[in-house]
Amino acid sequence: MIPPQHFPWRTSPPNWRRFEHYARRIRVLDQNDRRPYVLNGSPRTIPWRPAKPPIEFPKRPGTDPLLPKIQDLTWSVGRYITNLPHILPFISPSLKSLKIRVKTQHSSTDADVICPAFDALRVVAGLELETFHFVRHVLEEKVAERLSTFLEHQQNLKNLGIFSRKFLEPGPVKDVLFTNLPRGLQKLNACVRFSDEIDYINRIQANLSRLPNLRVL
Repeated sequence: MIPPQHFPWRTSPPNWRRFEHYARRIRVLDQNDRRPYVLNGSPRTIPWRPAKPPIEFPKRPGTDPLLPKIQDLTWSVGRYITNLPHILPFISPSLKSLKIRVKTQHSSTDADVICPAFDALRVVAGLELETFHFVRHVLEEKVAERLSTFLEHQQNLKNLGIFSRKFLEPGPVKDVLFTNLPRGLQKLNACVRFSDEIDYINRIQANLSRLPNLRVL
């Protein structure tokens, strides 16, 4: 287990070559901006400083993924919603499992950060995920629309989880998501509130007819 690391703002070419050499060995990354850091051998938590988010990335040559062989990426944002777009340099065509957890306090402006992040993920060339999880306290309709568009481009997806503290209510949010699920889906987990028993039966039957490989719902 490697202790939490940070990137210096300015990195010399020799250090970049060393980083690129070892970066190809990394297959799994779990980033959490609320996780305690180890300083002088004892666990410490970085103080909350809203004026300066803790994640900063160096000026680097080129635009290739930082971890070109990564297969499993978990990106948890608990302090600053502005840390979400920093996931993009780690997205690689080799990635098979992506879990995004946005656990910041809900703000009406969060969607202005989340939606462009989904737009950027959607256009990553060669990205073919098999597992995707998205955790968010509240799933706004605008975010659901961008999420749905992203999922349309992930037709190899086998495992999908959409989790929110509040159930997805009947209406536009739920309709947007469940009408565009990848047809190869085998496992679907979502927090959903149905209008009544008839609504439940109709939606389950619709999903089963559209998703012939679905085994876990």
